[in-house]
Amino acid sequence: MARNADRKQTFERLAGLSLREQQITDLACDGLSNKAIARRLDLSEGTVKIHLHHIYRKLGIGSRHALVALAMSRRD
Repeated sequence: MARNADRKQTFERLAGLSLREQQITDLACDGLSNKAIARRLDLSEGTVKIHLHHIYRKLGIGSRHALVALAMSRRD
């Protein structure tokens, strides 16, 4: 039962991201670098870094690894 509550909370936290933040999260989970994400979305690499910083803050995490783990738990 606690596992379901954790999944619901994870889904809610990820759902709170903006559309652009969700796009960046998905691309990061696909293994793209900041530079590759920037090219794909026609952004500067600095803008991608700022979005990632905001994503980390909103989700209460501190690394790309934690972001991928959190997002992948949503995909399961």
